[in-house]
Amino acid sequence: MDVELIGREDEQRVIRQSLVAMREGHGALILISGEIGVGKSALTAWLAAHARDAGDIVLSGASFDLSLIPPYGLWIEIAQSWPAIPDVPPLTAILRGEHSGVISQADLFQPL
Repeated sequence: MDVELIGREDEQRVIRQSLVAMREGHGALILISGEIGVGKSALTAWLAAHARDAGDIVLSGASFDLSLIPPYGLWIEIAQSWPAIPDVPPLTAILRGEHSGVISQADLFQPL
């Protein structure tokens, strides 16, 4: 993806470097934060498109009002967008959304 965001060249450079490192087996967490209206969503959309264009799997979820989201709801939403991949075990029933809800971490991370 060749589109550049105005004023985000440093952030895009860091993201590109992080994606290269990830593909080489060195994952990391990238936290995008800032005030309302500074372009977090645009940068995140750019990151997702850039990664998809390179063939990476991109999972996403959203949470706006934490009082309305069930425990681990964001992680379940993210997991439900996980594509079927050969040689990767299937998700548990909870992560596929086939359970009434997560009660504890033990429920979320139960063995297959």
